[in-house]
Amino acid sequence: MIEKLVDNGKNKDKMNKTPIRTEYRRRRKEVKKLLDLIRGTNNVNNNNIVPVARLVLNNDRVDELFDNIDPQHSDSISISDLETSLGFSSSKENENVTNISLNDSLRIWATTHNVTHTCVRDLIKILNPHVNNILPEDPRTLLKTPRNIQVQKVSGGDFVYFGIMKGITRRLSQNLSDCEFPIISKLKSQLQIPILSISVGIDGVPISSSNTKSFWPILGILDQVKNSSPFIIGLFCGMSKPYDTKFMEDFINEANELEIHGIDHGLQKFAFRVSCLVADAPARSFLKSCKQHNSYDSCERCVQEGEWLGRVILTQTNCQLRTDDSFRAQADADHHTGTSNLIRLSLGPVSQVVLDHMHLVFLGITKKLLRTWVMGKLGHKLCSRDVLSISRKLLQLRPYVPKEFQRKPRALSELAHFKATEYRFFLLYSGIVVLKDVLPINKYKHFLKFHAAMHILLSKIASNKQWNDLARSLIIQFVQEAQNIYGSEFLIYNVHSLIHICDDAMNFGNLSNVSAFPFENYMQTLKKMLKAKNFQVNQVAKRIEEKESIVHERMSYDLNVNILFTKYKYHNCYCINDGSFVLLKDFTSPANGDFYVLDKVEKFPDYPFSSLFIDIFVAKLSHNIVNVNINEVKYKCLLLPYQNMYVCIPLLHCWK
Repeated sequence: MIEKLVDNGKNKDKMNKTPIRTEYRRRRKEVKKLLDLIRGTNNVNNNNIVPVARLVLNNDRVDELFDNIDPQHSDSISISDLETSLGFSSSKENENVTNISLNDSLRIWATTHNVTHTCVRDLIKILNPHVNNILPEDPRTLLKTPRNIQVQKVSGGDFVYFGIMKGITRRLSQNLSDCEFPIISKLKSQLQIPILSISVGIDGVPISSSNTKSFWPILGILDQVKNSSPFIIGLFCGMSKPYDTKFMEDFINEANELEIHGIDHGLQKFAFRVSCLVADAPARSFLKSCKQHNSYDSCERCVQEGEWLGRVILTQTNCQLRTDDSFRAQADADHHTGTSNLIRLSLGPVSQVVLDHMHLVFLGITKKLLRTWVMGKLGHKLCSRDVLSISRKLLQLRPYVPKEFQRKPRALSELAHFKATEYRFFLLYSGIVVLKDVLPINKYKHFLKFHAAMHILLSKIASNKQWNDLARSLIIQFVQEAQNIYGSEFLIYNVHSLIHICDDAMNFGNLSNVSAFPFENYMQTLKKMLKAKNFQVNQVAKRIEEKESIVHERMSYDLNVNILFTKYKYHNCYCINDGSFVLLKDFTSPANGDFYVLDKVEKFPDYPFSSLFIDIFVAKLSHNIVNVNINEVKYKCLLLPYQNMYVCIPLLHCWK
């Protein structure tokens, strides 16, 4: 029952009262969130693709319902009225909603929205009189908050170890599938039992702008569960980064134990491996006990010695490669600063410590190119008219960017505030359109080689030998030509390391499989768990235990819905099973729709090879309309305006 929105107290100060309309809007948003949760729970077990258009329609119904409510009498609306207005029924398909107890619903709500215990306690006091006092008075009892946290003093800070097995066990109730990593598939063929592997991410994140205190979490992702969220293995907190790698000892010891004895789950026996380690360049050098990225012997994959040209540069593209064995033996003594604890694992310190493309490609090279064009030296810096032209084109693309992208394009005047996802969008999608006829032709073709190589490495063909060799050839050309176009000082560590990233694609397939994006997102979640200025590790550890206690309930849903359908015309471009490309016109039924057919006009001009091979082409919208079942959709594309026509580009980053 929705409570009254009007305060009838006559003696209260009007200045302290919340306006009716404001409170009314707030309550409407809360009810929408509740209904979204109900709809999400109701649809997660549906194996068919559910058109988002239907969900949008339901939201419109919510607006229509609330528009007809008199705020003065809003307490007359019940949840059953809302369910009826939105088309929900009490059929068997909704049994999983009704079977969720009030306690579990409140736990999910509190952990999902990161609600404080004080807020939960006040809510319990409100609800208990109406539910016969079935709720515990202490929110710690409701949320199953651990009373004690074991905190270790190690590496110059506080450390809490949660464990590998604990995180894996809570995810084994989900549907397991074969890991897509070629390196794990090869290992599986050598073993006689199934294998469970985890990708590990380690990096630092500052937790305050007023001091140097930071978190260094050890995170894991179970490779055999698609779209699995990270789980925390250990959490370090200190005024600086760890003094040494002793904070990893518990993790390494448990990993070794699991590798030796395997994992027993019911009647099933699994082998265990750490598939890869994901970290940025400073964190990798720290964990591997090797030279920093600005050192002469910094390259992690080859033995090239850098040169000094105002900075350390690495100009060669064909040097002797490092191997896992040579690293363990420290054959190149100048590369090492000590002995890494990682060699105690079966993890390859060279082949399985990946060059994270989020930092290397997007926040590294793409950012460097844009800054060179916008604020670089004379001869490379574009004039203000061209910069404004690119910015105007970027802003014109905003209506064409679908929900799969977290951020809409921004003008280059905000370049200093661009995030990794924005650099990714520029490199893989918008750059080839907005730079056309603005950037000098030699630099534009140079950029296209970079774009084409990364498009291959971030697609399903990344580990295909022929395509991988093509990407490697394009990258080598890009690095060599960069020296002629931008000067030798352009060839810093990131640019040189690009020639080695194809090796990771051969070992792990699509580079999105070993990306730092999910780990970075989770680290922001850790920061949001902090409510007080003291005992940061204890706070986060308790919030994590609360979340993990219901992870099996919240994560048992089948996340098969990979393709979104919306009500916006240019957000619904798809490739279907017969190889044709279509644009949604309208849904004729929940599972079928009328689609415009896209006519391929030509391959994209100036591309280093025929762009038709990777389904990038210039298109125009035909008048032919076909009826397509949404289960025939193969993948989604981005449709961008281009010279009175369109450029069609497959989406790469959303679904593996």
